[in-house]
Amino acid sequence: MAGADPTGSFGDGSDFKAGIGIAMAMGLPNAVQLRPTFHWVVDATYADADSSGWTYDLGATPISWNSITDKAVNCAVEYQGGTEMGTIAGFENAITIKLTLLDADYNLLIAHGGRPPDEVFIANATYTFDRIEQTALFTVDVYTIYCTAVDQP
Repeated sequence: MAGADPTGSFGDGSDFKAGIGIAMAMGLPNAVQLRPTFHWVVDATYADADSSGWTYDLGATPISWNSITDKAVNCAVEYQGGTEMGTIAGFENAITIKLTLLDADYNLLIAHGGRPPDEVFIANATYTFDRIEQTALFTVDVYTIYCTAVDQP
């Protein structure tokens, strides 16, 4: 529901947001190695490139690299289990996760990298983003990021 709580049952916006933030922290794993670390793929800039940044000369040397440091923020982690996916080699079970972030934490990621991250690292596994959904709890935007494991430890 977008907008303020019409019943006033949840107090003012700041109390509600603080309470939801505490609930989000409850979903963060206790073990540090199991907490998500968001990662941006390094982008290269070429002197002669098309509008999407790809060079016409595959042997060209980049003139600069856009490297963004990894970032961890408060979020809830939910393992979804395996999802059967068809591949060229047959069917495999891909491990999927769901990350839930409040607007303040999602905005920290955007401010840090200038764009959404490309992947997330959890316990020596890399997960790529499948999709990002945005919903609202009164005045708080909630972002749900669905990810699939690229490699599994």
